[in-house]
Amino acid sequence: MAEELKKPEGAPPAPAAAAEVPPEPTALFYVLSFVIPLAGIILGAIYLSKPDAANKKFGKMCLTLALTCIGVIIVAYCCFFGAYLSFIIAYLIIILIVVVAAAAGSTATTNLPLPPFHHR
Repeated sequence: MAEELKKPEGAPPAPAAAAEVPPEPTALFYVLSFVIPLAGIILGAIYLSKPDAANKKFGKMCLTLALTCIGVIIVAYCCFFGAYLSFIIAYLIIILIVVVAAAAGSTATTNLPLPPFHHR
């Protein structure tokens, strides 16, 4: 029985397991990685764990695009929050100026005559 399993010496070697390659529409997955960062992180983790260099390159690019998107979101949020906060602070300063001016104006006495309908 062991003799049946032996291959003849002239037979070609058995084909090695085909190396997995990154998915064919790589541009689509790059866009997906940037638009949906969680998908990019997952794809990056999956393809970085494969031994092939092409897979590692694809995984690294997906991960880089996902992290870039997260960075852009953080910067945009900080810019929006900073602009919003400065808008609120400007309004608070204006309100403070009006209140102080009103308080200062109410303590001043005037010598203007009172209107005729005002009773003393």
